[in-house]
Amino acid sequence: MATTPKVEDLATLHYPSDLYPYVVVAVSPTGSKVKLERIERAATAPARFTNGFPVWDCDGDPNKRVGLIDIAHRNAAGKYAVGGSTPVSFGRARYYRDYSE
Repeated sequence: MATTPKVEDLATLHYPSDLYPYVVVAVSPTGSKVKLERIERAATAPARFTNGFPVWDCDGDPNKRVGLIDIAHRNAAGKYAVGGSTPVSFGRARYYRDYSE
C-alpha cells in the first residue's frame, strides 16, 4: 500500500505522454482523498528541441501555484489516481511535455 502523502508534499500527474507538477494542499482524515494544486514549471527554457518543437523536462516550482485543483483518490491497490485512471506519484513535482509528439 502507498504511503499517505502529507500537505506540502510534491506530486506528479502521469498522463500517457506528459507529466504535470502539483503540490498536496489537503489530505482527508482517512488518507483516501488528496487535494492537489498545480504548480508552474521551474525552467524558463525548453530542455531541448526535437524536429524544431520544444521538449520541456524539469521540476515544478512549489512557490508558483497555478490555482488548478485536482482530487486524487486511493484505489483498492493503495495507489492514487485522478479521475480513476490518471496515476499520481509523490515525492517529486515533474513537468515533461514534448510538443513534437
